[in-house]
Formats: sequence, structure tokens, C-alpha cells
Amino acid sequence: MRSIRSMRSLTVLIAAAAVAVTACGSSGGSGAASGGSHPLKMGGPPECPTRPFCEPGVKSTYGVKVKSFTKLDQGGPLTIKAIKDGTVDFGLVFTSDPTIGAQGLQVLTDDKHLQSSDNVVPVINKEFNKAPASTALDAVSAALSQEALNGMNAAVQLQHVGPKLVANGFLADSHVNLNTKEALCGGATGSGKLTVGAFNFSESELLANIYAAALKTCGYSTSVKKLGSREVVYPALKKGDLDVVPEYAATLTTFIKGTSSTEIATTLQALSAKLPSNLVALKAADATDQNAFAVTKAFATAHNLTTMSDLGRYSTG
Repeated sequence: MRSIRSMRSLTVLIAAAAVAVTACGSSGGSGAASGGSHPLKMGGPPECPTRPFCEPGVKSTYGVKVKSFTKLDQGGPLTIKAIKDGTVDFGLVFTSDPTIGAQGLQVLTDDKHLQSSDNVVPVINKEFNKAPASTALDAVSAALSQEALNGMNAAVQLQHVGPKLVANGFLADSHVNLNTKEALCGGATGSGKLTVGAFNFSESELLANIYAAALKTCGYSTSVKKLGSREVVYPALKKGDLDVVPEYAATLTTFIKGTSSTEIATTLQALSAKLPSNLVALKAADATDQNAFAVTKAFATAHNLTTMSDLGRYSTG
């Protein structure tokens, strides 16, 4: 599990800015070769060579033959640039990073489930674990696909649309249609004030605004409070200063000394066992913000790569 989410806000902002000024870039990669093995150049955060989900896992789970490792940043602009210009053949990124596609990169599917299940999940004060609050948040989770999250991140981070506007647009989208009491609230009307907490990076603020807008539709008075890191947000949630937080299942489970899994159902079970009695984890979304590995689209096309298993087979010939 990773402790890489810190400093995300800074790296994401830098990456977003890079999109506007970076040209299409080179195809990257080692270039086509026939026969034999093709050891690959890998890039990622400095701790990658010792983390099970990173270089050791890539080698043991997928059999990728690593020629060299370059210390870069935490899934940020340095890694994106290094993949693009061929400094490395593949590198660690995040599944919900909107700059990946914009920069001509392709995420390889984690087909053997190396990464823990870091699905987006609402964690709510037990007092509000009832209709219509829980009904509304479950409806949001059911609609929050990876494509939807990545698209909203692109709107906020690359096109600089306000998170409130993007949140309302998501709920009103014809494919989602969650901007009415009938669709969200299960026929119930809520009352009282709910404070939705957010971490100090843009995706968390976006998700918090989605939750706040959904709950407001169901009759609650809502506000979003961006506090900072999990070391600040989680104690505030436990204390009751926050009522609900958009969390990441595996990251939170590991943070509170639980054991996360590659299967979201198993991770949620472990999370529920570790949460204090006043907190409840609701249904998780399909959308994730977890570790992944990317190559250039040109490199993927040249070597028929769509999964990490493909990358392992290519590297070993």
C-alpha cells in the first residue's frame, strides 16, 4: 500500500500546467526488437524499489525484466515526462490522473491484481447512516465510474472548471440523472447540517462537492471543509467535526492498521472491522485512485501491450 498520496495537490497542479506547454512528445520506449528478451527501464518514486506494489511486485507478479530504475516523483510530471521522452520505458502513475491520456500515455491493466483496491468510498458518521443520507451517497457511488472520475478530474485540473460546477454537472448528467429527490433520496427528506471533509488535493475536493450537492438535494444543509492530510482529516471525522469524507478504501484501511486486499469486498470488510463504532463505510464506487503503470501509446501499439502481463512477456521475450 502506498504513502504516496501526500503532496498530490502540488504535483497534480504542475502536471496540469505541463499539458498546456508540452508538445506531443516522442513515442518513448525501447523501440521494436525481434527475438530475445527486452529488459525495460522503469521509473517511479524513490521508495519504489522497496515497496511490494512497485518494483518488487512488478518483477514477482508479472515477471517484468527490469534493466534499470530511475528515481522520479510520485506519479507526477517528472514521471510523465520521463515516459514520454524515453528516459524510462514504463513508470508509476495513478489511475485517475487526467494528464495520462492528454500526454499520449496508456495505463496497462493490472490483470493479476498487484495493487490494493483503492476504490472511492464514503465514510460517514453513524448518526447519518440512514435514508436519505446513506441512500444518496450509495447512489453516487453506483454512478461513479472510472471514466466519469477521470473526466471530471480533467475538467477541474486541466480545464480549470470549478469543482462545484463539475459536481453539479455530474449529478445532472443524463447518464447519471441524480439531481432530483426522486433519484437520490428514496422518497425521504433529510434535515440538519452535514460537513463534508476533503483532503488537500483537487480530486478529493471534487468528490466532497459531489457528496455535498447530493445531500443538499435530499434536504440537508451542507458545507465542504478542506482540512489537509489524512492525519488531520481522519481525527476530525472520528471526533465528529466532520460528518462524511470521500475516502480511498485500501489507503484508509492501511492507515488505521488494517490489511487491505486486491479485492474491494475484502478490503471493505477489513476497513469496517477497524473503524471506530461511530463511523461506517458505505458502498464503494467502481472508480479508483490507485497505483498503475503506464507506457506511451506508441510503445503499447508497437508491442501489442494492454496489460501488465503483456509487458512481462515482452520484457522476457
